[in-house]
Amino acid sequence: GVRGDILWSVLKADILEDLVTCQPGQLVARIPGLGPACTKNATHQALTSDGLHLPFWPKCWSFTADSTPDAFCDQVFSNLPKKSVLIFKPDKSAQGNGVAVVHGEAALRRCLKDRQALFGSALVQQYIDRPMLLDGLKFDFRVYVLVTPATSDQTTLSQLGPAFVCREGLARFCTEPYEPPTLANAH
Repeated sequence: GVRGDILWSVLKADILEDLVTCQPGQLVARIPGLGPACTKNATHQALTSDGLHLPFWPKCWSFTADSTPDAFCDQVFSNLPKKSVLIFKPDKSAQGNGVAVVHGEAALRRCLKDRQALFGSALVQQYIDRPMLLDGLKFDFRVYVLVTPATSDQTTLSQLGPAFVCREGLARFCTEPYEPPTLANAH
């Protein structure tokens, strides 16, 4: 087998060998080619395909490179109050880079026009006005799972191949008590 605690796959050709030969306790740190499948818009599409509604997934809209800010805002606010609070999340960004809380249609329109050239595509989510809190703090958990494609032995599209769950996860907690968003505290 491959030696070391962390297997760092750089080339697509390496990943199959690393997954097949890895031993208990070894981690694969990078899987080439998965980037496009892990964007915010791709996750949104996967979680809402076939009309699926998951109670933990807020109402979202995909802003793509071929979208125009005006038409997109018209679509988003066709069934929302004009002063709704939304979150703009750049599609391929991480660690909060480029995220903006926007209050209402005019603010979203400005945000899209200001940031389209910089970020291209984005996910816009309706803000959850009563989030789950732990001791008054917002939090999230990250659990990393690799679900492999179905094999030729599996006959329907609903069947998947094996899933691999990383034993280590991530728990993040805010350091200040939650306050609902206002124009004064949104950034």
